[in-house]
Amino acid sequence: MTQITTAKINGKEKIESIEQMIRIFSQSTTPRGDWRTGLECELFAVDAQTLKSVPYFGKNGIEGILEDMVRFSNWQPVYEGEHIIGLKKGASNITLEPSGQIELSGAACTRTDDCLEEYRRFCSDLIQVCEPKNILLLPIGYQPVSTLEDTEWIPKSRYQIMSKYFVDKGKLAHHMMKLTCSIQINIDYSSETDFSEKFRLSSYLTPILQAIFAYSPFKQNRPSGFLDYRGYIWEHTDNDRCRIVPQSFHSDFSFTDYVNILLDMPMILMIKEGKAVPMQGMKLRQYLEEANTFTVEDFINHLSFAFFETRVKPKHIEIRMIDAQHPRLVPSVPALIKGLFFDDATRRDLLDFFSKWPRELFLELHYRSHQTGLQTGFEKRQLLDVCREVFQAGKKGLKNLVAEGLLAEEADLKHLDALEELLIIQGKAPAEVLLAEWERHGRDLLKLKEKITCQI
Repeated sequence: MTQITTAKINGKEKIESIEQMIRIFSQSTTPRGDWRTGLECELFAVDAQTLKSVPYFGKNGIEGILEDMVRFSNWQPVYEGEHIIGLKKGASNITLEPSGQIELSGAACTRTDDCLEEYRRFCSDLIQVCEPKNILLLPIGYQPVSTLEDTEWIPKSRYQIMSKYFVDKGKLAHHMMKLTCSIQINIDYSSETDFSEKFRLSSYLTPILQAIFAYSPFKQNRPSGFLDYRGYIWEHTDNDRCRIVPQSFHSDFSFTDYVNILLDMPMILMIKEGKAVPMQGMKLRQYLEEANTFTVEDFINHLSFAFFETRVKPKHIEIRMIDAQHPRLVPSVPALIKGLFFDDATRRDLLDFFSKWPRELFLELHYRSHQTGLQTGFEKRQLLDVCREVFQAGKKGLKNLVAEGLLAEEADLKHLDALEELLIIQGKAPAEVLLAEWERHGRDLLKLKEKITCQI
């Protein structure tokens, strides 16, 4: 596979070389002055009396919520067969995770405030239709009350195939699918070197950002023993497509390296004649050697089954390791990411700082920090100390961008205030605050429902 061609299959570009896959990433660069941030937020729709996730079917389920969003908020429906499985409005999309977790996939925006306004409208539209149904919106990393048996699969063929595929993979794969929620941040890159720096930094920061934003401490109405139980679940989902990408710690990590990782990643499904077809875990590299029908569209579909803590989509890098957050902390996530990744000096200083340690230290730290969070030991210190330094670096990066008059504004610095109070002054993660509140309220999550759900 060395020659670049533009052969077609049913009008779609056929892939006949690795270079074609690499070109998907190399042609997706964005000049620095045009860099944007995209915000994706997931949450649970829960029964106000129990905090259990509501089912998909029925007027008082996810199906009814989406139908009312179409009726009252001018969203356009997306169907699979006869079932509504998502919504669309302009560049914004609302999609469903496997048990009906609701996700906003927001438009990429230059201004953080534009991302946040879109998120607020999303929450407001949902609250408007959920309130009459006695349904609350719960943004948290792991469903604190429901069990696997309590939740049902939504009628989406992709998830039906995935659920069967994961049966003999990690022991917590179905927990990942049905009981977790997160925030993802999408960022642009200007070149292969810029891609490499941002992907590497995201890998170094994975245990740090997970600890800062740890917010999944409960399981079945009691403490799980983890501050970031969602992160622990991902460690036990599927080693072929999850966790940190070890190769990304290399200073010359490239588009080619990422494509080779994808070539050796087993395929879960392909779309053939409009239908999802199981691929029984055949590696993409093997499929390309045996078949002659793989297209660019098929490759982009394969990209969506890479669930690494950091991954690449056709037009951006996706940072994926952060638990879903309460609305009061959501603004701090894109603001901090922008300061850490968009200011060149800050990004490179952090890479220099972290690269003095072996990658094995960060892989091991990633695993340990799920349980103990900011209190995890790190080179004769606590991870809290490093997290505070990273926060200050991100704040400095934002100030540099504001001074430059590019990619950030004073409002971004204000968005860090809530996180600064929590991390710098209190020295706590959101999960620790929630656990303390739970203790103060007689160990009863229902007494906290107004504090932990989205309110107008």
